[in-house]
Amino acid sequence: MVTIFIRYQIIKYNTHTTCYFTGAKRPLLVFKDGYSELENIKGTRKSIGGTQKKLNQEEFCEQEILFHNSGYIYLSSDGYTDQNNIERKKFGSVQLNNVVMNNIGKSIQEQGEILNDAILNWMSDSEQRDDITFVGIRIEV
Repeated sequence: MVTIFIRYQIIKYNTHTTCYFTGAKRPLLVFKDGYSELENIKGTRKSIGGTQKKLNQEEFCEQEILFHNSGYIYLSSDGYTDQNNIERKKFGSVQLNNVVMNNIGKSIQEQGEILNDAILNWMSDSEQRDDITFVGIRIEV
């Protein structure tokens, strides 16, 4: 079992056909070979850290993702989608999903370079406002 932890997200992969995902507010992006859409698996609507209200007793749930074909999983911090450009407009989830889908057939390394270039071009001369973490993993079945 491989376990990957990225700020507010945990993936466990058993090297066969099953992944388990737990996330705090951040989604997991999943693409399965043979499909035409990117799945957006939402994390639990609960924060980590800060002041926790007694009313917010929601438990973090673990979600199972089955792979019958090979595919990709993508984890990210909110810094990628929340990054402003010089007009103070956020990069956003829709634009991120489009960049991922437009480059899905390329190697993980190429995808990483394209995603890095996309956010740097978006930022232009604006300052980075948060950590920017994005991880893509190829799942081979």
